[in-house]
Amino acid sequence: EHIPMLLDDYTTLVDVVSFQNAIEYRNRINSHNEMIQTILKTDKGTLIKTTFENNRSYLCSDEEIKQLLKHGAVFVYVFYDLNNTELFKFSVQYKDCQP
Repeated sequence: EHIPMLLDDYTTLVDVVSFQNAIEYRNRINSHNEMIQTILKTDKGTLIKTTFENNRSYLCSDEEIKQLLKHGAVFVYVFYDLNNTELFKFSVQYKDCQP
């Protein structure tokens, strides 16, 4: 109902899909932005790691979501450029919440 939703200056949530035990969040990154182009070319690994850590931290700190993860739910995050080409994706599972 509220999609597409602007998440930040560069990222828009464009779809949420549920299948089996997974919830997939599909995001579009403003790949025409010069700063984003530079990051994707020179430091994509750090971008992926930071994005993963931010989402993991959020999911693992919410007790209701943590219970879903404990029971086998998987949260998948997929990031596309403006041409709908997949740039990267990752998932968060219960094991990611363990110290």
